[in-house]
Amino acid sequence: MRTFIPKWQILKTSDQWANVPLLSASSLDPARQAEWKRYGASVGMVLLLTGLVYAVDFRFDRINIAMLYLIPVVISAVRFGLGPAITAACTGLMAFDFFFVPPIFSYTVSDLRFLVSFAVFLLVAMVTASLASNARRQTEEATTRAAIAQALYVLSRELNSISDAEAAIQAVLSQAEKLFGAPVALAMIEHGDIRLHRTRESADPPIHRKILEWVYEHGELAGFGSKSHRQAVVIYLPVRAKERVHGVLCLGRGKNRVTLPTRPEAVDVLKAMANLLAISLTRLSTLALFVIVVGGVSQIVWRRWEDFCPKM
Repeated sequence: MRTFIPKWQILKTSDQWANVPLLSASSLDPARQAEWKRYGASVGMVLLLTGLVYAVDFRFDRINIAMLYLIPVVISAVRFGLGPAITAACTGLMAFDFFFVPPIFSYTVSDLRFLVSFAVFLLVAMVTASLASNARRQTEEATTRAAIAQALYVLSRELNSISDAEAAIQAVLSQAEKLFGAPVALAMIEHGDIRLHRTRESADPPIHRKILEWVYEHGELAGFGSKSHRQAVVIYLPVRAKERVHGVLCLGRGKNRVTLPTRPEAVDVLKAMANLLAISLTRLSTLALFVIVVGGVSQIVWRRWEDFCPKM
């Protein structure tokens, strides 16, 4: 007889997922609560409007009352998005039919002309919600692009003035955590051991050694949402300059986050930060090598000078 094994135990005991923390149900609660609050606020605005109109004995023309129900639709679309706006439209249509269309306090429609009015109202509400939601999304995207451009500009100037590799790494990690809201670390393999660089406030993302070695060997993106090792919960991005891989940027899940920023725009930003770090590390390593060479040459010249001086 086969023994039933829960899925979470299979994941827990699998070698492939040995270093991957499982998300608990409680970690999803804040996101769900925020989502329900947006929908609740949309329905609440419709109910408030219904109460205000009903309190004045609804002596307005019914067409004007129907137009009033577009107000919570537009507010919901601008503030909360398309889903809450559609909810407000449907709730407003039901409230208008129940309280203001004869027979009152019933969803029975005595005049079939009201069905056409309902369809027109719902169509107008949907189009208005879609336009307002698109405007809201475009505004957010423009604000995000401006913030990213400013962050990359500040980061590039900061890296140009840094003369220490560890300081350059910390600068990139701090900016990445601010942009993505998730723990970011730089993993480096030195003498067979993994050396992890992270900020003081950040937790270590769950890094899988096999995936890390694959990224080091191939110099390509891997991890969650990519073509390679997509089962991982961390994004692995090589910090590569020419043919040398300095390390791997590892972006994990933020607190109470379910998905990672795997859209092309977000990955491009992470690649830009990795390129800035690679250029900075290459510059610092070249500068260190130059100092060593100059120091060695100066010692040789000084010794030759000391050997030459007694003969003078």
